[in-house]
Amino acid sequence: MPRSPQNLILVLFIAFLTACGGGEPETAAPDIDAFLKNAVDFRDQGQYRSAMIEARRAIQTAPDDPRGYTALGETLLEVGQTREAQALLEDVAIDDPELKLLLAGAYLGSCKFRSARRLVDEPGDAMDAA
Repeated sequence: MPRSPQNLILVLFIAFLTACGGGEPETAAPDIDAFLKNAVDFRDQGQYRSAMIEARRAIQTAPDDPRGYTALGETLLEVGQTREAQALLEDVAIDDPELKLLLAGAYLGSCKFRSARRLVDEPGDAMDAA
């Protein structure tokens, strides 16, 4: 029985899928702590773009964890991207005192003094937690 190129390709394709899909399923989720450590390390080295990427990966991995937003917000503020920091933090800073302080810093960087004051004067604000 002569082998056709189509059969050979099919056999190779099945062998490839078996090799890639064999073994135990991957159960380890990406570690948010590793992303956060990388973000801080990159920021400390002045590699802001890499720091932002790692902070965004932390946010994607654990969107309910405020640490990713803190890392990204701090990096954005450090490079002077106050509007981007505001846009990021306005939606997530509702209950977290540290995020509220970062948002207030973003408002101050944009000369929005009243917004910053209103934010820290809210009941249960970040200043009460300190």
